[in-house]
Amino acid sequence: MSMKKLILFALSLAMFSLFSLQTKAEKQETKSGDTGGAKSVKELKNTAAGCLPGTGFKYLDLNNVRTRINTGGDMWWDFENGKYEIPNGSGKTSMFSAALWMGGVDVNQQLKLAAQMYRYGPDHSGRSDTDFWTGPLTIDGSASIEEETCRQYDHMYEMTREMVDEYIAWWENKDAYPDYTIPEEILNWPAHGDISKNQSFYLAPFFDNNGDGSYDPYSGDYPYYDLSGELCGTKTPTAEEEWGGLIPNSSVLSDQVLKGDQTLWWIFNDKGNIHSNTTGTPIGVEVRAQAFAFSTNDVINNMSFYSYEIINRSTYTLTDTYFSQWVDTDLGDATDDYVGCDVERGLGFCYNGDDVDGDGQPWAYGTNPPAIGVDFFQGPYIDADGEDNAPFDGDCSIFDFNAPAGSANDGSAINGINFGDGIIDNERFGMRRFVYHNNASSGAAGPYQHDPEYAIEYYNYLKGIWRDNSKMIYGAMPMLLPEVISLPPSVILCSRETQTPVTGVQMEHLLTALSIGQKKLPTTRLVTVGLCSLPALLPWNLAR
Repeated sequence: MSMKKLILFALSLAMFSLFSLQTKAEKQETKSGDTGGAKSVKELKNTAAGCLPGTGFKYLDLNNVRTRINTGGDMWWDFENGKYEIPNGSGKTSMFSAALWMGGVDVNQQLKLAAQMYRYGPDHSGRSDTDFWTGPLTIDGSASIEEETCRQYDHMYEMTREMVDEYIAWWENKDAYPDYTIPEEILNWPAHGDISKNQSFYLAPFFDNNGDGSYDPYSGDYPYYDLSGELCGTKTPTAEEEWGGLIPNSSVLSDQVLKGDQTLWWIFNDKGNIHSNTTGTPIGVEVRAQAFAFSTNDVINNMSFYSYEIINRSTYTLTDTYFSQWVDTDLGDATDDYVGCDVERGLGFCYNGDDVDGDGQPWAYGTNPPAIGVDFFQGPYIDADGEDNAPFDGDCSIFDFNAPAGSANDGSAINGINFGDGIIDNERFGMRRFVYHNNASSGAAGPYQHDPEYAIEYYNYLKGIWRDNSKMIYGAMPMLLPEVISLPPSVILCSRETQTPVTGVQMEHLLTALSIGQKKLPTTRLVTVGLCSLPALLPWNLAR
């Protein structure tokens, strides 16, 4: 699949989250203990830009969620405490942190990977644990960036639907609004990169009122919300494809435009410095991100959404490529949580292990605690096969889970979208993996499920296998009941007895009760989509 991904991700109390993306990938075999071709720190320093980790942030706070979004590829925390507060103003938090993971292999079977977990804040000089930095990369094939550019884009650009509505009303009838002044947010919208530095001319989306290809609010141009919905269902290309030379049919404007009633837009990359978190070799990706929320009187008021346009600025295509939204869900008190997934919904979730959350802490929910979920609304577009593939009818027996990813019978229809809708080759992946790992200090069984340290261990988790390259098994933890048949690492679980998807609650208790009894150990978990390929200089569209 093409490397343009727009990812949308949403969270709600009794919550869920959303994503969509486009990718392709093939399989890479690795051995336990292999570092996956990761370069030494000395080698990586020779090609790094020397950027500092991003320090900018803003709060997404329009509706019943108030959460912190950081510019450096992570969110929901301030480097010490969780900042996903719901209800807004209550002081109770349901998430601790989240970040992006992505990785694949190049033509030489070398692993390229970028991922973050808990990086150090700006007060910890000399340490970062960072794989992402702010700013756009060059489009000349080197996928490079200068330290000055990183500093320039260490900023969160906030826009609201109301602000744009007011601008349009003024533009269409200036006499009716004699005191109107164009807001600085619209005047300073980061629509264009610096072509003298080999950056793309087109960055943040804007409505081009006079069609001249340049952003000018004094000519009726504004940050682009699809106010009329006219782009829905269309394949209108982005300005970067139309004017900037992207491969034809590689972008969709409806994926790129701004969404929500409050929107935060920012841009980051994985080439600003050495990958001090994973020690992995950089990919050369530029990520254009949105965090957004709607103000409503229904359950959407309890949600936040996230969208990522990921562009491969390098000269090589990655195969066996996976993308994940890594999350650390602390549902109030973190010591009594369970995690699981709902296969048919493509939903990962966290819920309380008993009827009362915590012991009266201000961040805990107390009696009748809620649940929270993370959901990929739309994954990457599946590789074209000239067919409108059939939707899932509830019967897993029709699938071959060892089939190549994206083939008609690989199981993608279980929670993917656009199957059987009458349109050829618009099918998109849903959740393909749901994985968790434990802190080594928690006493969790075996190092195979501990936090990853090296790039290859992150990649193993992305593939749906344990850190040490051992496969997960249905009905028990690995190495506890070795007689249980091992599953292929890429499958979505279906019951052999009923030939229907296994529910998240079933899997959660199967995976936890045997090893940790009644009390949950501190865990983090990730929801993954793949298997895809990321062609060079193509945008990768992921939304949920």
